[in-house]
Amino acid sequence: MRGVDRFAALVTGHTKAVIAVMLVLTVVVGYGATMIPPTPPQDATEMIDETPELVAIEYVIDRYATEDHTVSTIRVYVRSTDGGDVLSRESLLESLRYQEALYADATVSETLLTDRAPVVGVANVVATAAIGRSEPTLVAQVGDVPLADQIAALESASEADVETLVATVLSGRPDAPAGGEAVGLLPVDFVPGSTDATARAMLVSRDVGEIELGAPFPEAVFDGERRMAAIADGRFAGGDEYFLTTNTVLFEEDAVAIDDSLLLVVPLALLLILLALAIAYRDLLDITLGLAGTAVVLVWTFGLMGWVGIPADEFTSIVVPVLLIGLSIDYAIHTFMRHREERVRGVSGDDGSGPRSSREAMRFSMAGVGLALVWVTVTAGVGFLSNLTSDFETLRNFGLATSLGLASALIVFTTLIPALKVELDGVFSRFARRASPKKAIGTAGGVFGRVLSLGTVAARRAPTLVIALALVTTGVGAYGGLQLEGSVDQETFADEPPAWMTNLPEPFKPGEYTAREKLAFVDDRFTRGDDTTVFVLIEGAVTGDDVLERIAAGEAVAAESDAVLGSEDGRNPVASPLSVLRSVAAVDPDLGAAFEAADTDGNGVPDRDVAALYDRLFAVAPEAASGVIERTEAGEYASLLLSVPTSGAVDSREATAAIRDVSDAVDADADAITATPTGARVILSITIASLMNSVLVTLFVTLAVVILLLTVGYRLAEGSATLGFVTLLPVAFGVAWFFGTLWVLGIDLNLLTSVIASITVGLGVDYSIHLSERYKQELSRHGSVWEAMETTTTGTGGALVGGFATTVAAFATLALATSPGLQQFGILIALALVYAFVSSLLLLPSLLAVWTRYFGPADVSFESGTPVGTPTPTADDD
Repeated sequence: MRGVDRFAALVTGHTKAVIAVMLVLTVVVGYGATMIPPTPPQDATEMIDETPELVAIEYVIDRYATEDHTVSTIRVYVRSTDGGDVLSRESLLESLRYQEALYADATVSETLLTDRAPVVGVANVVATAAIGRSEPTLVAQVGDVPLADQIAALESASEADVETLVATVLSGRPDAPAGGEAVGLLPVDFVPGSTDATARAMLVSRDVGEIELGAPFPEAVFDGERRMAAIADGRFAGGDEYFLTTNTVLFEEDAVAIDDSLLLVVPLALLLILLALAIAYRDLLDITLGLAGTAVVLVWTFGLMGWVGIPADEFTSIVVPVLLIGLSIDYAIHTFMRHREERVRGVSGDDGSGPRSSREAMRFSMAGVGLALVWVTVTAGVGFLSNLTSDFETLRNFGLATSLGLASALIVFTTLIPALKVELDGVFSRFARRASPKKAIGTAGGVFGRVLSLGTVAARRAPTLVIALALVTTGVGAYGGLQLEGSVDQETFADEPPAWMTNLPEPFKPGEYTAREKLAFVDDRFTRGDDTTVFVLIEGAVTGDDVLERIAAGEAVAAESDAVLGSEDGRNPVASPLSVLRSVAAVDPDLGAAFEAADTDGNGVPDRDVAALYDRLFAVAPEAASGVIERTEAGEYASLLLSVPTSGAVDSREATAAIRDVSDAVDADADAITATPTGARVILSITIASLMNSVLVTLFVTLAVVILLLTVGYRLAEGSATLGFVTLLPVAFGVAWFFGTLWVLGIDLNLLTSVIASITVGLGVDYSIHLSERYKQELSRHGSVWEAMETTTTGTGGALVGGFATTVAAFATLALATSPGLQQFGILIALALVYAFVSSLLLLPSLLAVWTRYFGPADVSFESGTPVGTPTPTADDD
């Protein structure tokens, strides 16, 4: 007797003991859910090697940062909602009153800097200029002037006086109040010297404490941001709107959008799942047991996560349960459908002795489907465990949590649920007359049976043609997959809900989502700061005669790039030693004369005495100079920095390509200097590219490992290594079709789509193994290829349809989500599952037919058997 037969006899022969043991284990294992640890922060830079770009950004932060890591500055944006002027006296006064509200709020004020003015903006500079103050920097300009005095100064000034002050403050000249820096708080298309604008920004500096680079801020800092946003929310005095675009604020709205989406789609998904189960089972007891088993699997999964110490981050909290629900229901359907087949088969086949008892039928069912469930669990588990090789902690947690869930599903649906089924059938048989056992879906013939038999029909008539067509489409899909470009950015924030959703009743009616619109507004019109500014670090002979010429070449490339913010109007958007020298030379006669004398060829770029120009620049404007030139304590010049603002409307890949072009132009044909592109967007691009490469490598390793596992396992268990290889081919084909479809639809390859492909392997193996394992059993039983194939595709194929329908229904409903991430995930994984299912049901029969002819048992018959679509003779259905 095989091990699986002995196990089936043990479970079905001691059902009460099995139930008692499993219930106790469920309580013990489930207790672990109370010990799930919080999600730890992860520094993205830890996921990539020590690249030159990473070294450069650390160098820039260390040598050029004007503030230490204890200070974080964010922006509050002000824009007119009616086309008005945000530089008017009343608008500027309202900003000062907003600042007053910030200082008065205990949550906000707790996090603000105390050694200088923590909030500065155009309103502050204009107000302090009205008092008579004129300092070289923004911070010095506001200085220690009390906010009440600033408000009083603007209140006592006339509109004309304020307009004159605005023109002076925003002239852009280094000798203007705040050194002309206030212009940087206006949109990129603002013309210096203008006195009207429709938007502006103010800077808020917080004390975030002594933290390491990349580590999260204290929670009090995030609480302060939330309060700033709350105070700003609905502030429309004079038609001005105040808002923040920090991650804290944006992702909180996105979290609300996700909750709204789940509130809408989860009930719909459950309704569709129940409908699919009702059609598949047509039995309330089987539906209840299937759902109960699924619930126990989830309890085990989260309990094991707690015992093992796996944190429940957003990915594992949403994706893992959805996957396990689909897989658990699939396990249940295969168990119950085989149980029905065995019940109506009769004690001795077709001797008319009546249906088997529920206990005996369950023993045969578990003996028949149990090995397939083990294969599915092991192969899919190996597939998900391959994520442990990823550099991304979320993927490692996902792989381990899913594998634990698969193991839980195998245990629950081979012990507790079969035992409960047998016991409850016995209870119902004693207290109520049960109808005749229902047939498994697909075995009763009719249209549905004929649809399930399409793969068998094709395998009988032209299997080589089917395989050839599959190979061609797979080749096209693989070619398209190779053409895919990687993307490091994904649409994150919610779309405005469609009109029909706004008519839904509460609580299903979604809210209003403005994060995407606000972020797009800022990206289009402002330089957001370090998150969108990229850099070129220049090292080597930084005082050489040609270094400024090289910088000019880089500036020219930046000015022509669509990815660089401010380049569209022909202005030089780059902050560099050359641009700073030009700016200061325009107001300092001595530097101006030296600048002109150093330009020997008259092209506007100095080509000699560069060190002397640096010396004069540091003497006249030390703060401006130190932002672009590194001078050591010994007075030597060590490096130069180019700061290039990129448009937030372009993704990090485009921004990275643009700064690489600038860097190449700087160090082209220049042996004495090296130019290294860097910045947050460059690091992000490298990081995500590394992650995507890791995911793709994991995908191919998964396929290779599963192929090896199936070939070796089938060789030991079934005596045929080739059957294991044939079993996985439809899965590999489905993955190729998926990538090809991405290419046709113009969808970039990103972390999400790569993970979906990996998930497809885990789920697709389920379909193929069940069909292959059942075919091998039926081939041994019937000796006829076509009878075995027919029984397989209508019996197990029908069970596959039930599991497939419930899983796809769950994911497809995510298409109604307002969150783009949930939308794309649901639609694409449903598409991938369709490919995996179709390839298994339509292609695998032809592969099995060819395998049987050339590698299968020699004593089987290829003669015509029962006509396709004809129901298997059974006991009468109710």
